[in-house]
Amino acid sequence: MRMKRVIVLVACLLFGAAVAVGAQETPIAKAEADYRFQFDLYRTAYQSYQVNKAEYLKSGTLKAEQEALEAAKEASLARADVLRTHTQWLRLQLLETSPIYLRSSELADRLDQLSQSYLADKSKINAAGDKTEFESVQAEYTTALPQRERLIAQSQIELKLAKLALFREEIMRLYEPLIPILTTHQQIPEVEQGMTRVATNFDDLNARIQTLSENAKVLESTDIRTTRNDPATVNRTTTKELESLRQLILNTISILSELEARYGQP
Repeated sequence: MRMKRVIVLVACLLFGAAVAVGAQETPIAKAEADYRFQFDLYRTAYQSYQVNKAEYLKSGTLKAEQEALEAAKEASLARADVLRTHTQWLRLQLLETSPIYLRSSELADRLDQLSQSYLADKSKINAAGDKTEFESVQAEYTTALPQRERLIAQSQIELKLAKLALFREEIMRLYEPLIPILTTHQQIPEVEQGMTRVATNFDDLNARIQTLSENAKVLESTDIRTTRNDPATVNRTTTKELESLRQLILNTISILSELEARYGQP
């Protein structure tokens, strides 16, 4: 039974699925569906805005200007809903990992505040009565954007680290009953070396997750965007290390599977 569970774990790790798999729609799945639905609405609204903008630039009439303004407001409202639903989807995923990953709860709280700010954005957009007021609202959005993007990028990095930590905990839970059995065979060099490598891998994984989490805190900076705290730059520098951690878990699973197959009987 353990071996079958490990196969599921490997598949989840390879394809990015969650550890817990269920047929019914979960709050996270619903949040993802809401985000994708809102994204489709935004794409339609943005295309409509582009058409109206082109018509205004071509004709320059007051009627075309008003239609372009209304289309711009609709696109901005749809954009706020996309960002809000994406933020909530990310928040729920972090909350799922919070029992074993301490950073998740803190980031989830900050994401909830960010989600509320998008509702405030919508109120301001709706209240904008003319082009000048709307442009002022857009300027506020642009000013807030860098810090919002950094929070999203930090949360995405921490979510990946949290999921790796979840895999680590699940693997350990599955193999804890095996450890006493393997200990009885510890005089065999292969068993001793395997158990040592597993322990070392777990320690290495924990240390590297902590290091990456600390490195991601640079995104909390409230300064203007620099090369150091730019989300795209930070994501690029962490992607390779995250893949290395995933391979480390797969290697650990491989070692444990072999030990169980050869020495897992009392």
